[in-house]
Amino acid sequence: MSDRDAKLEKELLTLEEAKSEMLSKTFGEDKAKKIDEIRTKLAKSVFEARKNQVETQKATYAERKEILKNVENFWPLTLQKSTIAQELEEDDLEALSHITDLTVEYSSEDPRDYSVIFTFDGKNPYFKETELKKSFTVHEAIKKSTPYDLDAPVFTEKVAISWTDDKHNLVKKSPKPDMSKMEEYDDFNSLGSFFNFFTSEDDDGLGERLQQVYESAIDIFAGIEELGESSDDEEEDSEDDADEVDLGDSETDMPKKKKSKKN
Repeated sequence: MSDRDAKLEKELLTLEEAKSEMLSKTFGEDKAKKIDEIRTKLAKSVFEARKNQVETQKATYAERKEILKNVENFWPLTLQKSTIAQELEEDDLEALSHITDLTVEYSSEDPRDYSVIFTFDGKNPYFKETELKKSFTVHEAIKKSTPYDLDAPVFTEKVAISWTDDKHNLVKKSPKPDMSKMEEYDDFNSLGSFFNFFTSEDDDGLGERLQQVYESAIDIFAGIEELGESSDDEEEDSEDDADEVDLGDSETDMPKKKKSKKN
């Protein structure tokens, strides 16, 4: 067992001990064990439901994949219309225009383990790979400690990319900023190239967001997700206006909450 594994396992055991102690204090030692068993059964039922969902949907996603092959630029446009778009730079868009498929594959044993797979055509000038695969797994120590926790953290390894040359090395041209070394109000131009997702450990949760894009791809591409957003935005704007603070006429005036207009 590596030092990291040993440290993680120790932390998890400490957390589980704390949970057991809290249950005992809340319900008493006599009832705590039975209640903990109930918690585990409920968590297992949710876990198994998710596992069955993943298996059941495989055939449907395969059917969707066949249909989408005939939709021109489906995946490049879907990414540009999704929440991922704000993190795509101009060169990223050019490289991603060569995507022919985006797939998320889940483990049949543990639905928390998954891989995000980008497939490219053979005309991509940026790198040599026709497939980039980023895998996420729940650590074995976590599986042992909390086998049914769907919110358990996942870990991933860095993926090497064979750039054609330095000119096309998007990660080198636009590296991911180190937020830990930046002050609260420091300016930075961007979050770096999208392809840092593959070459880093994904500490900003992009893998999870790509899962959502994959699942909602048709709605994103067709603009269905945008339906109803305008009315929601108007309601939020109305609430913001109602809560807007009036700073007064001078620095000595106390801020006043603007009153809502009534009919």
